[in-house]
Amino acid sequence: MELDLRTIAVLSTVLSVLTFIALAAVIRDFPRESREELRYWTLGIGLLATGWMLIAARGHVPDAASVVLGNLALFLGFQSLLFALRAFLRLPVLRWRDAPLPLLQVAVSVVFFWIWPSLTARLVLGALLVAAVLAESARVLWIHAPRPQPMAYHVVGVSMVAAMLILLARAVVQMSAWGVDHMMQASVMQSLVFTLSNLAPLVSTLGFLLMINERLQRELHRLAIADPLTGLANRRELQRRGDALLLEPGRKVAVVAIDADHFKHINDTRGHEAGDTVLVALAERLRHATRAEDVVARLGGEEFVLLMPDTSLEEAHRRAEALCRDIAETPVVLEDGPLSVTVSVGVVARGDAGSLAGLLHVADRAMYAAKAAGRNRVVLAD
Repeated sequence: MELDLRTIAVLSTVLSVLTFIALAAVIRDFPRESREELRYWTLGIGLLATGWMLIAARGHVPDAASVVLGNLALFLGFQSLLFALRAFLRLPVLRWRDAPLPLLQVAVSVVFFWIWPSLTARLVLGALLVAAVLAESARVLWIHAPRPQPMAYHVVGVSMVAAMLILLARAVVQMSAWGVDHMMQASVMQSLVFTLSNLAPLVSTLGFLLMINERLQRELHRLAIADPLTGLANRRELQRRGDALLLEPGRKVAVVAIDADHFKHINDTRGHEAGDTVLVALAERLRHATRAEDVVARLGGEEFVLLMPDTSLEEAHRRAEALCRDIAETPVVLEDGPLSVTVSVGVVARGDAGSLAGLLHVADRAMYAAKAAGRNRVVLAD
């Protein structure tokens, strides 16, 4: 079915303007770290609205505005959507190869409208330039999206690929006997190009907002289970995973309580920023000393816990001794010089019975016994 192209362009303008207004109104409601990509996306939708408006006004505005500025605005709109995806994925937004493309778009419009008039050359080359931007958008999403890819990423990617394919099909058709003789000539291919070139960004906008929402949900989940300073599991996550382990009868589980020695003195003499640096350094040592199945948590202050599944008391003791030595032998580098740090460690293991709270209590007692015995040592629970 052949639709009136001017009507499609007008509808595209209205939809893009409404989408632009809605996005511009809600940007400030999003977290600061999401605003850059939203600004690029909103700019892109605004440019697309401008491009469709100029194309719809063909014959009522100068050709320079409709042909050159209209096509340039559409191209820059799709390019701005690409920039938004890069910003979202924390990639460099602007790259050297992006700069020549808008100039090429202008050159194609000027050369093949006024100097060597050729609608086919203008449509084919213009379609290839926009298709290249859409292909790059899909490539960026495919390569850099998290695995497995959430459905929102597929919504955006498929929309971009669909628009790219219809533009490539238009280029092929225009070079055949079924090509059009003027820009607003109605045909099935023209109707598909105008319709999908408008729908793809609008559907992608929904997908892009869902991508941002999915990332925010992941971040909220991470904050709910992680210590904000060190990135280790927090008490809540330790409790959840510990309870799950202890539900399995007969499974060996060792608990290691670790406390930094003289931490208050470090804060008092070197400052709280130095104290935070020490805690982050200890967290890194603990990460490197553990297996994938172990749970490393910060309970608060300077106290850490290692939860070791399938580990006997003897093996946990050996690993705790190695960790204690490694920490004592590797100073923490601060701005005003290296600082030697030691830890006191308590170790306990359970057999067929015992709650996590009970094991933590026993491990804490062993850890305080290590402090009472002179610090910088490991004590096994009685």
